Amino acid sequence: MIVPPFTYRADYNRGRQVGAIEKFSRGSSATLINRLGDIGGVTLNQPRINFDPVTLECKGLLCEPSSTNLVGFSEFPNGTSDASMSGGVSVVNMDGFAKGIQFTYTGNDSLTYKSYSPIIGSLYCLSVFVEMDDGLAPSFGNYGRGPSTDFALILYGGVSSVPNVEHMGGRLYRVWGFRNGTTDGAPATAIGVAKYAGNSTRGFKVSGYQLEQASAPSSYIRTTSAAQATRFADILNVAQENLPLVANQGEGTLVFRGITGLGANQPECMLVLHDGVQNNNYIHLQQRADRSVLFHAAINGTVTVYQEVATSLAAGQRFTIAFSFKAGQWLLAINGTALPALTAPAVPPYSQLGIGNYLGASVWRGHIRGWEMHGRAMSMAELQDITR
Repeated sequence: MIVPPFTYRADYNRGRQVGAIEKFSRGSSATLINRLGDIGGVTLNQPRINFDPVTLECKGLLCEPSSTNLVGFSEFPNGTSDASMSGGVSVVNMDGFAKGIQFTYTGNDSLTYKSYSPIIGSLYCLSVFVEMDDGLAPSFGNYGRGPSTDFALILYGGVSSVPNVEHMGGRLYRVWGFRNGTTDGAPATAIGVAKYAGNSTRGFKVSGYQLEQASAPSSYIRTTSAAQATRFADILNVAQENLPLVANQGEGTLVFRGITGLGANQPECMLVLHDGVQNNNYIHLQQRADRSVLFHAAINGTVTVYQEVATSLAAGQRFTIAFSFKAGQWLLAINGTALPALTAPAVPPYSQLGIGNYLGASVWRGHIRGWEMHGRAMSMAELQDITR
């Protein structure tokens, strides 16, 4: 809804879809958590309004950079031919997946693994979906081969980092860990799940294998053939022809409400006003690779505003950040806290607004709960109030 003069609000965390002035694209299908808390799917160029699988709270618009599941047949639809298996394992039905692998304690090592040749020294993340037979969360105390560990994630001849566990609702959990590709002369290729003879006696089902070149998993990328599968980046912009409806070239205020994602290791855009040329004329609010916030602007490639926010955003943190701009006065506030005022000689000319991306790059990794644009430069008191 456009409220004169020059105000636009998008509230995705209330379950609303992308509005008429916005343009969304993604060059592939993708998965999400639907209103029922189940893993669902969307088609090409369809936004993902995502929900918490446990509380069913709407988290907002899910945005992610492109990622590839490097292993095929992620749900073992062909049974034993889709992986190497040994010990107390069998192919079973598993709710929400084509098939699953049942691990039963036998007192001997049991494994189900796939193969992928790593790039030496690169970081890889393996994630799987697990249902323990008793319905409780998996345990990884004294991680490895000991009795307080239920199973181990295997990556390239060794166990992964201590696994992270995310409750996906009901009996389902997502488990993930990472490890560098081995530096051995003949690198091991096995990736999968092992229940060692010394592990606990708890049984479980597993499916949804996902291997990514990353430090943390992205949303589930289902592979239904032997080939890898890629989910392309989620790209949201205000259509260039619509920006004059909500923008005032000489001054304005922008607000971004987000939830940070996992595994930030590259700069990620929150909001950017720009002229369509990378690093030329722009006003850019972004999260850096170390999760600190950077606010900067440039005219004809010369930086005129540069402010670093020392406080970093933690993974999964909900936050609101806002900035206002006009010649001679630039203000920034985050979660109700005022940051030092800045000065700049002028506002750079702009014709486009990127939301969670800068010309399709530096894609936000997490949820966008909403954003606002106002055609006047708000005061610091107003910025503090709007970000609380």
